[in-house]
Amino acid sequence: GASDGWLRMVARPILLDLTERTGEACFVARFGGVTVRSVEMVAPDNHLRAYILPGQEITPHTGASAKAILAFQDIPVVEAALAGDLPRFTALTKTDRNALLAELADVRKSGIAFCIGEDVDGFAGVAVPIFVSGLDVQLSICVTGTIKSLIEQKISLVEVELRNSAQRLATVLEHRANFSQPG
Repeated sequence: GASDGWLRMVARPILLDLTERTGEACFVARFGGVTVRSVEMVAPDNHLRAYILPGQEITPHTGASAKAILAFQDIPVVEAALAGDLPRFTALTKTDRNALLAELADVRKSGIAFCIGEDVDGFAGVAVPIFVSGLDVQLSICVTGTIKSLIEQKISLVEVELRNSAQRLATVLEHRANFSQPG
């Protein structure tokens, strides 16, 4: 129930830290019914420009941040998010709904989602859901960069830092949820 403005404010320091630790662009995404949108993004000061901008809709069948959220939704919600056309953006884009449902099942088990060249050639995203005690998964945190840098060179670091950052943000959100409960 937190506003996007408040969420941007509390996520930004965590994203800044995550960007500094990974050297990659990082963002928080939010689920809103059947769509996932980026809320806040921080990019390193380097020659690569981030391709995920705040407010941008994340395609549910390609974006790691969307997959990290959708994996923890009820089947009717997932089916609604995957309804309609699933456009092919690259040779690696998955457009088969059964393959996507199997991938979401894997994300539920592992707690981590990937987009490896599925939406933009040469780029990848790695995301984890943000689990807030007592609430449905509505948020994810994602690191994005080139496949070479993100997947081939520093995937272990990225996975650890993502999980730590997700826990930090969850703690802030849980504190807000507990503080706003009548009592």
